[in-house]
Amino acid sequence: MPITYLFRLISFKNKKKCKGLGGFFFKEFFFIKVYDFFLVILFFNKKITEKEIKEKLSIIKSMNIILMLN
Repeated sequence: MPITYLFRLISFKNKKKCKGLGGFFFKEFFFIKVYDFFLVILFFNKKITEKEIKEKLSIIKSMNIILMLN
């Protein structure tokens, strides 16, 4: 299973809608919690390195997913 699939599944679980100015449209933001992010890295690699973190962060950025603390 590719890692992008797991990131997408987690982000669909954590979806928020925000109102635009004037209230005419809604924009959906997909985000992943930091805890879930590190769990996915551990699931695939069994250890966390700086290189792995940077690679996974670039994957998340390319998918337009936000990494949130809480």
